[in-house]
Amino acid sequence: MNIPDIIKEAFAYDIANSEGYIERLGVKDGVEWFVLSYDEDLEIGFPTLYGLKKGKLKESYGFESLDIIDSLAKN
Repeated sequence: MNIPDIIKEAFAYDIANSEGYIERLGVKDGVEWFVLSYDEDLEIGFPTLYGLKKGKLKESYGFESLDIIDSLAKN
């Protein structure tokens, strides 16, 4: 899958300091959401999501991120 450069840049620090990879979650309310995933289970707290809407970067964290993940998992 082709990950947009702006998303790669947003996750650059986390990728440099972990063995994670970017995964596309899907589209919710016109925003295409991405998350950093890992091959093994880790306790990381609330995940940070980055999204794109009309070329603009969006960020989500905390309970909002969990709501987005939950709604995309149901689709």
